[in-house]
Formats: sequence, C-alpha cells, structure tokens
Amino acid sequence: MRTLLTLFLCLSASIAIADNTLELYFSNDSINGFQLSDAYETHNMGVVYATGNHEIQLDLGIVSPDMLVYRNQFRVANRSYGEIATLSYKNKLERYPSLSAGFYIKSSGKFSLDKAQAFAHKLFKLAKVDEINEIVRMPDRTWYGILAKFESKPSTVEDVMKFNSVSTTLGSDRASVEVLRNRAQHFKNFNFMTSYGVEVTAFDDVISSEPIGASPRKINPIATFGVETTVANMELYLQQRLSLPTITGDDSVYAVVTAGVRHGF
Repeated sequence: MRTLLTLFLCLSASIAIADNTLELYFSNDSINGFQLSDAYETHNMGVVYATGNHEIQLDLGIVSPDMLVYRNQFRVANRSYGEIATLSYKNKLERYPSLSAGFYIKSSGKFSLDKAQAFAHKLFKLAKVDEINEIVRMPDRTWYGILAKFESKPSTVEDVMKFNSVSTTLGSDRASVEVLRNRAQHFKNFNFMTSYGVEVTAFDDVISSEPIGASPRKINPIATFGVETTVANMELYLQQRLSLPTITGDDSVYAVVTAGVRHGF
C-alpha cells in the first residue's frame, strides 16, 4: 500500500501542469437505494488527479462474499474475500482527444480496509464478518495491465444505437471490453446522465481467485443513471449502476451507487 501511495504522489508531482483537477469518490453496493445489500459487498474509494492530458488514479477496494444471505460462520461463500489496491495512469492522445490509454498496477493484500469494514458493520449492527472473511481471503498477488478508452461527447439525440464509449482492459488479472451509449440532458441547475451497454469479460483473476474460485460472468448488461451539479466551484455527482452480478450462478440485480466531488485548481 505504501509503495502504491508513493508512486501516486511521485507521478502526480512529476506531471503537474496547469488545469489541475482533484476528484474524490466513494462506491458501495450496500447503500444503493434498492436493498441493504445485494449480490456481494463491494466497497471502493479513491482519488483521481488530472492535469492536462494526464490522469492518475489510486483506488482502494474490498470484494467479499454475499453478506445478506450468508450471515453466520456456516455459510458457503460464493467468492473469495480480498482487499485490492489499484494505481492507474491514463493519457489522452493529443492528436485524437477522444482516445486515452495507460497502464495499471493492482495488488491484493492486507491494507487495513477490513478494519473499516468491521467498524461499519458494528456501527450499523450488521453481522460480524471479519473473522469469517479471513477463512476465504485470497492470496497476496500483484497484477499489471494496460487500459484504452474511446469516448466521444454524450449524445443529446434519440439515436438509440449510437454507442459513444468503448473501454478495454488487458492485463495479467483480467481481459474485458465495455461498450456504452452515454446520454446527457442539461437542465438549469444540473445534468441528468444515462448510459446503457454491455461488458464482455474473458477472464478475471480477482473474481476467480482461490480459495473459492468463482466463475466470472462473461456477458453482463449495464445501465446507469445519475445527476451532476456545481456547488461553490465544485462538481458533485451521484450515480447508480445496475447490472447482473459479476459471478455466474446468480441472476439478481446488482446495484452499486457512486458519489464523488471534483475540484479544479
């Protein structure tokens, strides 16, 4: 964790130029407006620093078995538990501003995120899970990969077949392609954003990690909606993402809410 944080700070300092933006975000599938906890508990939080055409992101996340169904020590976990730290760098190509590419480093290990999870469960009087999760904790590993994305401006027309966002990930941990149609509706005080599409995943070592060895879902439909607004020179956004679960064998709705703030300086 210290290594990734040091790399994040060093990269940020080395490329700092004008037009800087700092973004903080939080993502969770337990507080999603649909149910207390659905397919699997997924917690992510992170920081994104953008300067010019450069973007650096440090993401900290937890993936764990179903917490709503399996409430006791005799449960059968449907995936391995893990604490994941990811450092990524992206660069928008000057000649093709709709294109960006970069790389990432991802590690599983003990980053004290489990302590925050245990505190949240105690605070909201949920089932105690920290000792049980240790039984199915994934081994410590480090993965590397590359990222690429094409994204044009959100559509404002009723062309339902105009997909304007394609993201690809190819690494030692996973290979996937996500295709989305993004649309923006502009109102006086806020923007309403929607998107829909599909994600195709060839493999994902985090999902299929031992000791459980879950099977990743190959084709996953996605729909998102959210709002963004500006308050005191800061951009605030709230987004709800709906899909199927990331592992096979469960066809329930998988809902994840993301909230964040961006500030330019």
